[in-house]
Amino acid sequence: MATNLLEMLMRAITPATTKSVSDHLGESQAGVQSGLALLLPSLLGGLASKASTPAGASSVFSALTEPRVDTDLLGTLSSLLVSGRGSAIANVGSIGNAQLASVFGADKAVGLGTALAGITGMKPGNAGSLATLVVPALFGWLKKLIGERGLNATRTAELLVGQRDHLAGQLDPALTKALGLAAPSALLAGLAPAGGAAPAGATGSGGGLRWFPWLVAALLAIGALWSLLGAGGGAPATASPPAVAFDLKVPAKVYFETGKSEISAEGVAVVQAVAGLLARDKATRVDVTGYTDKTGDATANQDLAKNRALGVQAALVAAGVGTDRIATRPPIFVEIGAGGADAEARRVEITAR
Repeated sequence: MATNLLEMLMRAITPATTKSVSDHLGESQAGVQSGLALLLPSLLGGLASKASTPAGASSVFSALTEPRVDTDLLGTLSSLLVSGRGSAIANVGSIGNAQLASVFGADKAVGLGTALAGITGMKPGNAGSLATLVVPALFGWLKKLIGERGLNATRTAELLVGQRDHLAGQLDPALTKALGLAAPSALLAGLAPAGGAAPAGATGSGGGLRWFPWLVAALLAIGALWSLLGAGGGAPATASPPAVAFDLKVPAKVYFETGKSEISAEGVAVVQAVAGLLARDKATRVDVTGYTDKTGDATANQDLAKNRALGVQAALVAAGVGTDRIATRPPIFVEIGAGGADAEARRVEITAR
């Protein structure tokens, strides 16, 4: 079975890390988690795209394995940010800027931050800072994996380039554009299916190439799950929400508070029930769709619905559902009658396919 890098990476990022990044930037955890859910697949997809030629494979491998790439950064980032050591934190950001430039070209952090801010609601400067923190952590994580598996440039490229199926549906066009890449459909079309053969003419001295998968859909709900399930702070764990009985012949619904994207205890129970069903039925895949209305700012409502769907997707992954079994769909607008309840415009549906 092909390695799913995005799913592995999502599981490696702890709730403590997302919280410390949130506190450091002065942004909500939901915003940071949404940003991570968008950044990670775009960066992985970008690396895969760059690595899909012999010259690009060599360049990407050099960028990932140079001496300043810290293999422990992902694990130590939380403590670094909490320590408040400004010069050390600034150095990480500076390295992230340089790494972005080395692979994707100069001055990408600003454009990436602007694009990310437009989707998540983060301040552009903070969104750019998030990107420059994520890049060195990602590079370090990949360098560690390369070392553990004894990969050379060709094998690293094969790993990246073989992940298309995992990234399908996870790339945001605004972010791929900001990185100077093709639109998601064109980018993915140039990559091999997971476990597939390399494209003709794309072989280097050690073998064939193409590219790789994503999820990650996102980390959007991991912080909420962490607190709801009683983790952190030494507090005693609370009882899990009661099991929810239903099947996926009708959509499972997760409801949200007005203007919020955090999953409630009731929503966690729904997610866990769906994950349990999927654990028993290995053939079923699901679509995750956010709903909203056109009251107020329609664009903001649409972004909120998308973030909620990403959060439910991330919660399913955290509950053990493989990323290749979940697809997020574009938000759907619903009409709210005069004086009627608006709960249906604040829901995410999980449907079987």
